[in-house]
Amino acid sequence: MHPTGSVRGDLLALAQLFVDLLLNTTTGRVLPRMIGEIATGSPLGRRYADSVIRPRRGLAAELFRRGMARGELPPDLNVELAVDALFGPIIVRRLLAGERIADDFAERLVHGVLHGLGVPSPEA
Repeated sequence: MHPTGSVRGDLLALAQLFVDLLLNTTTGRVLPRMIGEIATGSPLGRRYADSVIRPRRGLAAELFRRGMARGELPPDLNVELAVDALFGPIIVRRLLAGERIADDFAERLVHGVLHGLGVPSPEA
């Protein structure tokens, strides 16, 4: 993922990549079956979390920290909570059988997360 120069652009790119991963790859298609493995701490669940979930959470945390360093986000931002707010809705949508993820979902999600953090929308 190439930096876009803004926290909004970076988070949008990451969110869209995560949506694409969950919808269009074997790695994403097995997520519903991996949830129980992750929750119980099985070797398979740990390996999946270590190779799929944690690296993306780490990247998201880094993007939020960069946004803080550039003054785009509040300096006292709870980064872990912000990461949860970004990825949680995507994972829930993927887990709910039959729940479609709209083409503009990542954009609306990032807008909502940043709005919740007090970041003005680009139109403002």
